[in-house]
Formats: sequence, structure tokens, C-alpha cells
Amino acid sequence: STLLRAALVGYGSVAEKMHAPLLEVCPSLDFVAVVERNGFRCQQKYPKVQTFTSLDALLAADAAASARAGDEQW
Repeated sequence: STLLRAALVGYGSVAEKMHAPLLEVCPSLDFVAVVERNGFRCQQKYPKVQTFTSLDALLAADAAASARAGDEQW
């Protein structure tokens, strides 16, 4: 089956303690990206997660990847 690629927009204390750990262990999700304006805290804990500094940057990366791959990436 195909995993649904997931991203977090924001990485505050609730995302760090609840949302990110749940995304990481959910068998049907692939936790691939986070929007974090101040630093790389999420990426330090989850090295495979790509960090973006804005939602626009995340969406632009998705659009570029989709154009290259011919399908949706996130």
C-alpha cells in the first residue's frame, strides 16, 4: 500500500510532544516535512524530516517535486 506523506505546519511544544511522535509511529503515514520558522528542532529529533521555513516554501518544494515525478509528493 502507498503511504500518505505528512507534514507538520509549526513545531511548538504540542507538536513536539504529541503530533510529531504520532506521525512517526502511524503505519499509514510517512512523516516527511515540517514548517519551522525558528531552527531545526524537529529535524534534530527526526533526521529524515525535511525542514522548511514557511508554508510557501513547503508547497513550492512539493510543486517542483510533483512536476519532476509526475505525481503528488506530499
